[in-house]
Amino acid sequence: MSKTTSYVGLVGTFLILSILIPSSLTAQVEEYTEESEYTVLREDSLTAQCVGFVAGDFQYAGVCVSRDSILLLRCDNLPAKYFVAANIGAKLNINYQLVRSLIYVGEVVTTEVLSSAKLGSYGSSQWWKDVTRAMGRRRAEAAFDALVDSLTLERSEDFNCD
Repeated sequence: MSKTTSYVGLVGTFLILSILIPSSLTAQVEEYTEESEYTVLREDSLTAQCVGFVAGDFQYAGVCVSRDSILLLRCDNLPAKYFVAANIGAKLNINYQLVRSLIYVGEVVTTEVLSSAKLGSYGSSQWWKDVTRAMGRRRAEAAFDALVDSLTLERSEDFNCD
C-alpha cells in the first residue's frame, strides 16, 4: 500500500467522522439546553443576614435563618451575590426561588437560588447598575469576586450565626 493510498484513506475517514460527530454533538447540546432551564417551583423571601459563602460545584451564600439554622442559597445571580457580600452581616430582605434544574446531563436537582436582596429600599439590581457605572463591569466583577473569595469558608458547618 502506498503513502498516497493511506493518505486518501485517512482523509476519507476524517471527512466521514467530521460529518457524523458534529451532528451527534449538536443533538446532545440541544437536548441539554432544552432541559437545563430552571423550573421555578416557589418564590419566597426572608429577612436575615448572610454570614459567608461556601463553594463546591456551585457557590452558595450562607444565610442565618435562626441561631441554629443556616439556609444555603445557590448564587447564580451575580448582582445579588455581590450585594450580599458587600453587606455581609447586615439584616437584608432576601428573595430566593426554589428551582428544579438540570445541572449535569441526567441529574436534576431541586435547590434554593438567591434571586435578589435589599437593604432598606436599595436593591441589588440598582446597586449593581450604580457600581458598574462607577467602576466599569470588569473592575467591579474582579473586586467583588475577590471579596466573595475572602468570605468563602471551607465548610458550611463553619458558619456562625451568633
